Amino acid sequence: DFDKGTNEKILSDYDLLHSQSMDIGTENILFCTNNSIFEYNIYSKRCNVLLEIDGTPFMPQYINYTPYISYVSVDSLGINLTLYNIENGESQIITQLADFYSYSSSPDGKQLVYNPANDENNIYSFNIHNGEIKKLFKGYHPVYSFDMRYIAFLKESQSTELTVKDLVTNEEWKHKKGIKFDYHFVPSCNKIAFTKKSIQSRKKFVVWDFVEDDEKILFEYCPRISEFDWK
Repeated sequence: DFDKGTNEKILSDYDLLHSQSMDIGTENILFCTNNSIFEYNIYSKRCNVLLEIDGTPFMPQYINYTPYISYVSVDSLGINLTLYNIENGESQIITQLADFYSYSSSPDGKQLVYNPANDENNIYSFNIHNGEIKKLFKGYHPVYSFDMRYIAFLKESQSTELTVKDLVTNEEWKHKKGIKFDYHFVPSCNKIAFTKKSIQSRKKFVVWDFVEDDEKILFEYCPRISEFDWK
């Protein structure tokens, strides 16, 4: 249980199912409950309150190689994509999002990609260092590959068609089988991991080689892919 005297708590398994992000090269994980973002140490199994907001936070992510985290907050104004500087405590609202899951950060710590509420059919990028905003292409729920060459996304907001786009050649690969959840690139290869639901409503944990169009089902009836960290 939460210790109000020290702002520390030991996490239960249920807590770890909340939105989370692991800091590359460190031993910390971010997660959200109610109006707070916590930082959890995987060795001591304790965490501290990193940030409290007026609203409900979701999807916290460390921005690699920077003092920032990003997160989604929901309040009376809408769904806000926000940057928070851990070192100086300053927050910056970047934009309002189309939905909770329509953003991700680039592995090199330089960009956020997202679907803004005022143009939800298109993917935009935000440069964290100089504030530059670019309109990229039509799509939803973008996720960068580790080498920054590819972006995975959905062609339509409620689509089951997962698309991977090569940002160098503009070539695209499509996966049309089943409903996708929480897709992520596997490091150092042309593969994506995701869960999908079959007609029988069984969840399957899948790794897809999009260049060879080769799919392997690792196991069925799995938890959400967000419990696995390919970093």
